[in-house]
Amino acid sequence: MKTPYDKDKYFLFLIIVGLGLATAWSWGTFQEGHLFIQFPQLLSISPERAFFFFPLFNAIFFTLMAKYTFFFNGNKFFKQLLLFSIFSLFLLLPRTPSHLSIWMDFASISIASAALALFDGGWMWLGTNLSPQKAVLVFSAANMLASLIMAVHPWFPPSFLLLITGAFPLVSALFWGKSFNFSFSSSELPHLRPQTSFKGKWFAPLHFGLAIRIFLFFLACSIFHHHILSSSGTETISHFFFSELMYGAGALTAALLVYKIPKIKLRHIYILAQILIGTGFLLISPFYGFSGWISILPITLLQFGFGCFGAYAWATLVGLASRAPKEHALSVASKGLALIAGSVFIGQNLIFLLNSISEIWKIPNNQLLWVAGVISLLLAGLFFHDNPETFANENLDKQEKHGLAPLSQTERHHLLLLPYDLTKQETKIALLLAENLNNSEICDSLNISENTLKTHLRNIYRKTKASGREDVQRIFS
Repeated sequence: MKTPYDKDKYFLFLIIVGLGLATAWSWGTFQEGHLFIQFPQLLSISPERAFFFFPLFNAIFFTLMAKYTFFFNGNKFFKQLLLFSIFSLFLLLPRTPSHLSIWMDFASISIASAALALFDGGWMWLGTNLSPQKAVLVFSAANMLASLIMAVHPWFPPSFLLLITGAFPLVSALFWGKSFNFSFSSSELPHLRPQTSFKGKWFAPLHFGLAIRIFLFFLACSIFHHHILSSSGTETISHFFFSELMYGAGALTAALLVYKIPKIKLRHIYILAQILIGTGFLLISPFYGFSGWISILPITLLQFGFGCFGAYAWATLVGLASRAPKEHALSVASKGLALIAGSVFIGQNLIFLLNSISEIWKIPNNQLLWVAGVISLLLAGLFFHDNPETFANENLDKQEKHGLAPLSQTERHHLLLLPYDLTKQETKIALLLAENLNNSEICDSLNISENTLKTHLRNIYRKTKASGREDVQRIFS
């Protein structure tokens, strides 16, 4: 018989593999364009043009998911995932030159956009059962898996490559279906879901400053991806697969820092990402003319930084969605993902503007790109700071303003315990410690023995780095 701990590990495994396969599929197709670089016959239009329209359609589908959440309950959602997994095979069919090719391309883009919206939204929805630490770990492990898959991508025989890539969405959908059986019930971790409606409040519970920060970072991400996809240099393309390993490594580094070092918070990961990405953009112009592996240095820094920020953004959105009512969790997650996709699309339009300026003013295109990237990061860092006293950039004293009900003292205490990854029983004991109950009173309240309590207390002290109950009580002060 599986213990709750075993079920929790199984749940984590399903999310990591399922999200990783969905991510690898999106990277191989329109999001990164690997398949279209290797198999030009799959598209009539260029990969960079396909990438221009993909985030637009993606943002539209995320918006629909956020607005019409009632249409996406568990059983319907699973069927929709399976259906779009099958439809996504359409984009792997070779195109025959004809006047219908362009329309086939747009049909493929729309289907893939809808499929990715369902997968990203669906996996983030299930991720609301995780603590912020485990959310970061799951995202990084899934992206590392996707990075490893993409790293060996060029070694696959062409026919096998198309076959296995086409199977990724279907396998991910099946894993999602299994994960749903555990969702909102299997996790040992407490999650606050105040029964408050977000109707008519589009950004709720996203703070405006947080929304702007996410927008500016993914605007910079869009500029970077265009630089890669539109590059005519074979060396850049050959290093593209390696750079994605750096993305996975960045996400994994962020996860290990947050998971293993209690003093490291999500806002610290954001600062690290900002430094890495800013340095990467500054080096684009000086290293543009270099050849060999030295040419990949700015790309490596950028991908590593974007991996860190991706982990920060995913964990933040998961944390906010987990605090929404259960029926609104998918809506909150979809709002955040729509913001990301919309940022990337706006970034594509900005790139076209910069290209026009480059032609008119005779300024090297790469210089304008790195200037735009650095400016967006400076705006994000200078004007939109985290409050150190808040969780995921949200001021707990001002939740009502952003669409959440004011939190009770117990709910506040629950939030303060989230970073320590306590089990359900350990959380109950820690909350009773906050009420200054002695051991016998705690045992009577929970109907447990003295020895059982001592075991739980040792685990609580270990996880919170406390030397005794007084240190635990300081968490709530």
